[in-house]
Amino acid sequence: MEVHHTQHPTHKKKWSEYIIEFFMLFTAVTLGFFAENIREHLADENKAKELLHVVAKDLRSDLDQMKMLKQMEAEKIILADSLKTILNSNPKNVDQSDYYRIIMNFASFYVLNPNDKSIIDAESKGYFFKKENKDLAYLIKQYNFYLKDYMQSDKLFSEQANRFVNVIIPQITDPEIIDKIWRLPSPPLKNKLGIKPIKEDAKIQAKFFLSISKGFMDGYMSDIDSMTLYANKAINLIDNSK
Repeated sequence: MEVHHTQHPTHKKKWSEYIIEFFMLFTAVTLGFFAENIREHLADENKAKELLHVVAKDLRSDLDQMKMLKQMEAEKIILADSLKTILNSNPKNVDQSDYYRIIMNFASFYVLNPNDKSIIDAESKGYFFKKENKDLAYLIKQYNFYLKDYMQSDKLFSEQANRFVNVIIPQITDPEIIDKIWRLPSPPLKNKLGIKPIKEDAKIQAKFFLSISKGFMDGYMSDIDSMTLYANKAINLIDNSK
């Protein structure tokens, strides 16, 4: 027995239907493309905001460091003046404990360790070149200018500081006493009048270094004031950005 299937006539599409289908497909692909671009743009915007907030956090950390360093540098100037006064005094009338305490405190040098990785990262990604960040870019540029000046000055001063520790201190101190107190923590000395007589040439070298160091401390504090100004402005700009 043969089975006969009814044959349905094939529908012929009109050219307008092909155009509509093509248009719908094109529209779907285009909308998907734009949606993906918008998604990536929003993701990039969020990443930029997150990184800039890290920049603000790191700047706050640097400000804490700089506040401490500025206070220490102001104290160094006072110590330098005190040490110069002692060097001009009769060594028999100098309190041994005060003298060595001043030398130990003055010979302790600390350096700024900037948290600049986030700033470098933001610069490399071009976040500071965006139109909406031009004010922030200027503030960061100024901050980096004074930071660079500070670090260059610190490099120069470290050479002088090493000479003070390795050349000058041996000429103006007693090695037996230095052996006892050049430790961490430094043990206290008993109050006792009289220190080792210091040769005139050693006095001149020491006083010259003390004068030079005061100039560096003034420069450090000036740079810190400028960095503080621009860092605070940059932080406020980031915190208030939408």
